[in-house]
Amino acid sequence: MSVLSKIRTSYSPPELDAEFVELWKSFDRITMREVAGSDYIGRCLNREIETVVDPVLLHDYEYWRKVAGPKDTNGKYVLMYNIRRSSLLQMLAYRVAKERGLRVVDLLVPGQGEDGGSGKRKFAAGPSEFLYLIDGAECVFTGSFHASAFSLIFGKKLYVQFPLTRDNTNSRMETLFSWAMLTGKNVIEDDRSRVMFYDCEEKNNKVLDNEISRSRQVLSEIISSCLQRCWE
Repeated sequence: MSVLSKIRTSYSPPELDAEFVELWKSFDRITMREVAGSDYIGRCLNREIETVVDPVLLHDYEYWRKVAGPKDTNGKYVLMYNIRRSSLLQMLAYRVAKERGLRVVDLLVPGQGEDGGSGKRKFAAGPSEFLYLIDGAECVFTGSFHASAFSLIFGKKLYVQFPLTRDNTNSRMETLFSWAMLTGKNVIEDDRSRVMFYDCEEKNNKVLDNEISRSRQVLSEIISSCLQRCWE
């Protein structure tokens, strides 16, 4: 187990475990997008649970660039999508930006308000602009899984915040980077979180493509089976 993970042994309140297990038994086939989740449910049901890639990875950067919509950024920038309001991640983003002579595009996180508590106005963007901003960034600072996944797709230099609490969800991130054969470098940490650096240009495309192809096959089988039952 990774020192980052400290993975939970349960994903529900203990009193609901039996109810969840009974519901899971009603499914012919279950897939998860993280190894820890597959292992946990597999132990609960005493059967193998398949792990597949997150759906955004089923398409490559060319597909997502067609979806991306333009957003005026006034020159080169680093992108920060600070979903946990991490002061550690914010400090690092502004430090790196200053060292490289870049501006910080501080992306609005839904539910945090326009300044997210930082006193500085956030940069609002919809889904297509979100993709555009990641693709155009010199580097990305985030604790978001999907911002990390799209950074991987676009080959960005990426700084990821990992919480060090026991109830973290780091396993999704770790599964993502393990499929790309990327090893992170510890940049900075405190008692609550750690920021790791990944150069996504160095991803192992062959291994990642194999995982994507396998996942497509698994998901296609499930969809075909469902369609067949609908017509029976």
